[in-house]
Amino acid sequence: MNLCEKICYFLSWPEVANIIAAETEKHLGHPVQCRIQYDDETYWCADQPALPLHEACQIMYLSGFPAENWQDTLPDEGGTVTNVFGMELSEHLFRSGLDFAWERKFIAPEGIWLVGVSPNHKGKVGPVTIGGAEVHFDELKSEDELLNFLIENDCTHTDLMEFCEDYKKRYGNDLCWLYPIGDGSRLGECLVLVREGVLSLPYTFYLDNANLVFELSAASLIHSQQLVQLSKDWELFSADLQHAMSDMEAYLRNSGKFGGQK
Repeated sequence: MNLCEKICYFLSWPEVANIIAAETEKHLGHPVQCRIQYDDETYWCADQPALPLHEACQIMYLSGFPAENWQDTLPDEGGTVTNVFGMELSEHLFRSGLDFAWERKFIAPEGIWLVGVSPNHKGKVGPVTIGGAEVHFDELKSEDELLNFLIENDCTHTDLMEFCEDYKKRYGNDLCWLYPIGDGSRLGECLVLVREGVLSLPYTFYLDNANLVFELSAASLIHSQQLVQLSKDWELFSADLQHAMSDMEAYLRNSGKFGGQK
């Protein structure tokens, strides 16, 4: 008989609920009461008081939950709130809230058993799905590498795209996103994944060829609460633009001014 010793952890359902609640608070900026709904040895999930749809989407987006799995958490067509996370999202948030990995899990009425936990896994950062790409942050280039590269060149968006070419080849994604909403001191910013996290590169003007220029003195790593606010600002911007375009379309349709008519 071949026997091998495995480290096993047990977490009760209230403990699991607390871990998921901490993860949701991290992404929303306010506490959410969670409890676990256990069905049988094949299914469990977290539920909570009615959560606005935009907050549920915010949790899924900021936690890097794959878009193809969102449907289990989204309400039926026309619904504006959700009060349960699907099993996939519940496990995703649970896994994100722990600093170790495991080989097997077993679902029981009293909690969850994690088998094959290795001390070597503690603190190890696994792949995170962001923008459809599975990203290993510890394999990305550092903040200093990016800033030094831009300093050595012209600090433009073209330079950033050159820096991100390796990301594009490896992940099929530049791992940087333009956020074209600014304030009185900037036109917008670019969010770039680096080894340390998410780096904000504000831009203040465009060159003659419409190539934006970054203000490196204002570059900084941002935390989750800042991303929450950026997401809220984008929703307001998008909603206002969509309403305006709808009104414009209605005006052009009713006035017969389609196709450049005067």
